[in-house]
Amino acid sequence: MAKLPEQQARINLQFNEDLADVKTRQLFLSQAVGALVQVVDGLIDRLTSRRLLPGDDPIIRDYHRAVEELKKAGLKMEPPEDPDIPIDQITCPECNAVIKAKAGEEIERCDWCGYKFE
Repeated sequence: MAKLPEQQARINLQFNEDLADVKTRQLFLSQAVGALVQVVDGLIDRLTSRRLLPGDDPIIRDYHRAVEELKKAGLKMEPPEDPDIPIDQITCPECNAVIKAKAGEEIERCDWCGYKFE
């Protein structure tokens, strides 16, 4: 295998660091938007159930349309997970990888080696 020139190796390293930074920022942005959408949806539900805001208000329709467009564009909008929630962990008997799952989520396969759990 040919060795990369020093300059190309530095460029690749910088690119990987920048890509990791972009992915981290995108995750934080989607979590922030998800948290805001969750709060606004809760407020809209409370206001409409108390009849302080009409359910067919054009601003609410525009808001829901905008959120749907963001979802279609691929923004996940999941609020940050509670760090105090216990996480289920299983060790794969084949490769000893530790596999984590959200509460109530069943682990079927090892992400690393493909071992199928029964």
